Amino acid sequence: MGGEIFADDITVLCRDLRGESSLYIEAFSGRLGALSLMKRISAKKTSALPDIFDDIEASLNPSSSGDLKFVGGFEIRRRRTAIASDYGAFEDAAAIAGVVRRNGRHIEDTARLSARLRRSLDAIDAGMPSPAVRLKFLYLLVRDEGYPVREDFFARLPEAEKRLFAVIVKTPSADLSDFKARSREMLEKFCRWISGSTDIEE
Repeated sequence: MGGEIFADDITVLCRDLRGESSLYIEAFSGRLGALSLMKRISAKKTSALPDIFDDIEASLNPSSSGDLKFVGGFEIRRRRTAIASDYGAFEDAAAIAGVVRRNGRHIEDTARLSARLRRSLDAIDAGMPSPAVRLKFLYLLVRDEGYPVREDFFARLPEAEKRLFAVIVKTPSADLSDFKARSREMLEKFCRWISGSTDIEE
């Protein structure tokens, strides 16, 4: 089964308390890729547990249940608590995490995906317009997986929407506050295209 593994680049994608003594975590690591983790919880321990969108470092031990690993010692390296203060921002961050959770096992360049995941969550946590951040994340993911974004999706847009899409993709997220509502409309259109024209689970 192998021995203990240490990873210092784990991002929590979702978590679920199971009973009173276990925390199940799905996460992504630039070095290890997609991870399914279980953390035993002591009734007496009061230290903070990993939460969704946290970056952690941890020692991981194999289990007899396939890919599942048990979390030994861990440290929370970064919390992104501001995301939870805005419902739209939380939805977009959770959607980004969900895309990584559903597709991460099939993507070869785990380091690049991990870096983009963290940058996107950092941007949303910093208050940047979450629909634009999510659109940029999806655009880069779909493009790098070889799908014809420019040749199909972009080519079919009306001229005004082509200009809008290009501005959102090329402009730093911090400078797109005035485009928040229009970013949402374009994001929804792009998500429909991804669903109908790619194998990526959005």
